[in-house]
Amino acid sequence: MGEIKTQPTEADVSTFLEAATPARRREDGLALADIFREVTGAEPVLWGPSMVGYGSYRYVSPSDPKRQGDWPKTGFSPRKAQLSLYGLKDLPEAAALLPRLGTYTEGAGCIYVKKLDDIDLDVLRRLIAIAWGRGDDPVPDAHHSARLVVQKATDAAPEGGAGIPPWSASASSRRDGAGTRSGRLPGCPSSITSASPSRTSPARSRSSIP
Repeated sequence: MGEIKTQPTEADVSTFLEAATPARRREDGLALADIFREVTGAEPVLWGPSMVGYGSYRYVSPSDPKRQGDWPKTGFSPRKAQLSLYGLKDLPEAAALLPRLGTYTEGAGCIYVKKLDDIDLDVLRRLIAIAWGRGDDPVPDAHHSARLVVQKATDAAPEGGAGIPPWSASASSRRDGAGTRSGRLPGCPSSITSASPSRTSPARSRSSIP
């Protein structure tokens, strides 16, 4: 069974956040830590070298059920270029609320924010609460898994030609209903360079939600 490589560590989160650069990213990272702790009531854990995660759930790849492992329910990373926020768009309720967050761009499994001043922090709190309530991903039964293999081979087949093996790279580029790419982890690795255009909510009050 394929396990997710990014794992929780015993590294000190406060030390990691204090070392973030530039100074604005450090300030926003510390502020996010306060917000995530306020909403979840959980202590942060550093996953891998740079993801501050809260809680965990059992992740199952939608395209390859054999690929599964533990993953943070939600979290963030104060990367040098921008803030990465995890788990805030995976569930239908969150996807519906996300456009009201403010100005952001989307990666494969996370959202990017330049600075906290660009988003509505009350909406952020609601998105974190939604992510915090998620349970483990269901494990497909054998019949469903077999259908996935057939579907992947069909989708990858060139027009008028034979199917491409379902384990090939070109057979795993579709997006699932939640907006993340099938087969990808729900996080946003730094190797992802493409993101959707910046989105801005029609009304960006930082403190009022109907």
